[in-house]
Amino acid sequence: MITFKNLNNFKVKKKDIKSILHLKKQNWKYTLKSQYKYFQENVKSNDIHCLMYIKEKLVGYTLLRLRKIFNIKFLIFDTYIIDKKFRLKGYGGELLRYDNKIIKKKKLPSILLCKKSMVNFYKSYGWLLSNSKVKKKKLMYYNLKKKDRVLISKKYTKLISF
Repeated sequence: MITFKNLNNFKVKKKDIKSILHLKKQNWKYTLKSQYKYFQENVKSNDIHCLMYIKEKLVGYTLLRLRKIFNIKFLIFDTYIIDKKFRLKGYGGELLRYDNKIIKKKKLPSILLCKKSMVNFYKSYGWLLSNSKVKKKKLMYYNLKKKDRVLISKKYTKLISF
């Protein structure tokens, strides 16, 4: 049975962080210590952790980073990962549908950067492709209203228009 949980960073427990870091280690080569340091320095208190469990085991994770530029609030869809043992079984889509519900509930637009190979996957769940690229990655968006068509990315100091 699949269960979902979403927590703001200030509500995340150490055991949750440990599970997240172990899951991330399957995909990224960083040590747990360096991941923890990055986590502490870069995840802000109101960022949202979306956790997917099967029988109390964390098998899916997404981080929705709440940001604000020029008084426009938006979510950066970040760190999407499914446990290697659960990939290609439909769980990735389950997590993405859950993430989309959270994004809609927050009434905020969301953006993500992905490899070209992932574009069709995100499109199949309602994400739209922008004409912009950032560091050779594709920029996609979800739940974006016409009035919020321009966001500024401080990280890349580039104007991103949809």
